[in-house]
Amino acid sequence: IVLSIAVGISMIVSLTLTPMMCAYLLRRENVPHEEVETGARGGGRRDWWDRLVAAYARSLDWVFDHQRLTMLVLTATVALTVLLFVSMPKGLLPEQDTGMITGVVQADETIAFEAMLERTRRVAEALRADPAVTGVAAFVGAGSINPTLNQGQLSIVLKPRSQRDGLAELLPRLQRTVDRIPGVALFLKPVQDIALDNRVAPTEYQYALTEVNEEELGRFAERMTAALQARPELADVDNNLAAAGLQLNLTINRDQASRLGVPIQTIDDTLYSAFGQRQISTIFTQLNQYRVVLEVDPKFRTSADLLNRLSVRGSGSGVLTGSNATSFGQATSSNSATPSGIGSQGNTGIAIGAGGTIPMASLVDAKVINAPLVISHQNQLPAVTISFNVANGYSLSDAVEAINEVEGTIDMPAQIRGSFIGKAAEFSSSMLDEVLLILASLV
Repeated sequence: IVLSIAVGISMIVSLTLTPMMCAYLLRRENVPHEEVETGARGGGRRDWWDRLVAAYARSLDWVFDHQRLTMLVLTATVALTVLLFVSMPKGLLPEQDTGMITGVVQADETIAFEAMLERTRRVAEALRADPAVTGVAAFVGAGSINPTLNQGQLSIVLKPRSQRDGLAELLPRLQRTVDRIPGVALFLKPVQDIALDNRVAPTEYQYALTEVNEEELGRFAERMTAALQARPELADVDNNLAAAGLQLNLTINRDQASRLGVPIQTIDDTLYSAFGQRQISTIFTQLNQYRVVLEVDPKFRTSADLLNRLSVRGSGSGVLTGSNATSFGQATSSNSATPSGIGSQGNTGIAIGAGGTIPMASLVDAKVINAPLVISHQNQLPAVTISFNVANGYSLSDAVEAINEVEGTIDMPAQIRGSFIGKAAEFSSSMLDEVLLILASLV
């Protein structure tokens, strides 16, 4: 940007100011002549002009007398320019102190919403206690702000610059404050006036891998993340794979449901009403509107026998015996299932009458499995985003070079494509433009 501005100003000055000044200063009448200028004033002007012309003539004579040395100096200047461009640390935009900081609180992938809410509240309170902080706003829950449930978003407002330290001292201090809170990691980055990122990420820069095969993509993403974490040029390296989340997988026993006269759609509707936050109405007021949501009482969500308590109505008849038998407790409906007695083998049987209620646990097989918290896509392909910051003492160009080196050393298949996104992508694309600007300035 600085080089572009310099070349642009030079062009404008050369095309406007320089011709104007030449037209004003280099007039014919301003050139001293012997027959025009007389006296001390004329002699002084002639002496000044003659000395200037003589000095310029001597410099031209010296250059023409040492043509080889002149060409050598020109070649050395161009070579030094190229050397400085290659070796000089390069970045994109200088970091601004706008008085605001965004933070991402990250916890374990298996964390529940209530636990994440509590930990995020503790982080916000710890940051709010810092003398340089005016206020902290926290946002928890998966949605448009947070991509996954184990992340929380913070917006930190700072005091005026004259009443606090700079970002170089403040950011490490806030980081150390939160490091004492177990079970969470905090990523901080200052808010900038020029925003080049369109993704929610815990760090300043991102690198994305895309592939059709999700399993192969995840394997090489983990391998590349581990390799990047070992590089000194990078800090806070992580990815958004998040494949260790917990998921309750329910498999409907269709034969059992058919015998008991329970439609599959009824089972699906019941589960959605219990866990899907079904909207059943909207209450309108003069100032706002409120959605009425149907769901299981929160105090029963963590109950181990929740599926036993949740029941559906069957339209057929049948008997549940043995391991499938479930006690319904006190019957409150004339159509409810009633115990039929204890068999000779000691198994409890439950007769299902017309329209009787049947526990959900008798119709589904429940199993807790690992599942990803989010499935990212880029250009309609599965993608994994690797987030990173630049380590102290290094530049963004060093970090980009390190990532390119790692990509070439992990034997990544050709079908896996890697590309920078956001600020890192803008930096990579600006390198070619910078080369063209340097050539333009030399010409």
